[in-house]
Parts: sequence; structure tokens; C-alpha cells
Amino acid sequence: MTPGDLVRIYRRMREYGLNDPHSGNASIRLGRRVWITPHGAWAEELIESELVVVDLDSEIPAGASLDAPLHCATYREQGTHGAVLHGHGLYSVAVSLQGAASFEPLDFEGQLSFPRVPIVDASRETPFEDAARAVSRALRDHPLAIVRGHGVYSAAGSLEEAWHHLAALEWSAELAWLCRTDPRHGGR
Repeated sequence: MTPGDLVRIYRRMREYGLNDPHSGNASIRLGRRVWITPHGAWAEELIESELVVVDLDSEIPAGASLDAPLHCATYREQGTHGAVLHGHGLYSVAVSLQGAASFEPLDFEGQLSFPRVPIVDASRETPFEDAARAVSRALRDHPLAIVRGHGVYSAAGSLEEAWHHLAALEWSAELAWLCRTDPRHGGR
């Protein structure tokens, strides 16, 4: 895993519709250092030299994604994580608005890879602090967590694995949504 790989995956997230041009964020951890996308990064134009380097034992530098504290908390919580991705897949966000405390995929791959995805809440008063605390705890035991009405976080040992989970969750969420809304599949 290299910073160049991080830029490639961040662009892929945009290409597959998991973010708009400047939403979401991504990071990798190499030892005690984290490379993270800058605040407001445009996926199509991001270059490796624009990534912000964060030392896990120091303060977050200016210019880092607003989610940098969440990424760092996740790495501290689970020492085996090497990558954290944050996307805004429409179907993943939509299933989080149904009121449940978790999302349970209907499809075979989803059930094998992530049988239960926690859905956490963040307050309007302290959304970044609340999300950092709840998501980092959830990602200790699960590869994915959804912040209700906001987006998905995926954490894994590698970028490719984190990408796989993020993309597969969106597929599972879309399938579940279609089954809920299509009368041929038990929907309303």
C-alpha cells in the first residue's frame, strides 16, 4: 500500500458513484503515520503530494479531512487496520434511514462478508466527535459502519479489502432497497 494507491482508490470511489466530486475521504496507515485526503479534495484532480500526513501521536495538521480524527481513532482502536474509506453511497445511506440499529444484507455475498453492519447516530451539536467515537468502536468488530443519514466507513488491513467491502455494501443496500419497493419481491 502506497500513497499513490490511496489516490487511485479515492478516484475509484468517485468513479463508482460512492461519492460526489469532493465528498468522502480515504486514508492509509503505515506504522504510526497516516496519509489522508485533504479537506474538500476533488477525486479527479487529487495528486499524491496533496495528501496530508498525520502522526498518530500528534495533533491533526491543518488541511486534513474533517474526518481525520475518526480515521486516527479507528487506527488506534484496531491496530490491524491499514486503510479507512468513507463514502456516501445513496442506497447505503437510504437503508440507514429506515430506523434500524443495523443493516443485514439479503444477498449471499453480503451475508458472508458482513452479516450485520452497525448503524450509528451522531448528534447535530457534535457530529464529528460523536461519529469518531461510535464508528471507531464499531469498526473494531465489523468491517463497515454506517452513520445514519450520512455515509459509510469501511476499515480493513488493506485498501483493496476496504474498497471491496464499501462497494459490496452499496450493492447489498441497493438490492435490499429494490426488494422493499418492488411488489414482486415482497415490497410495498
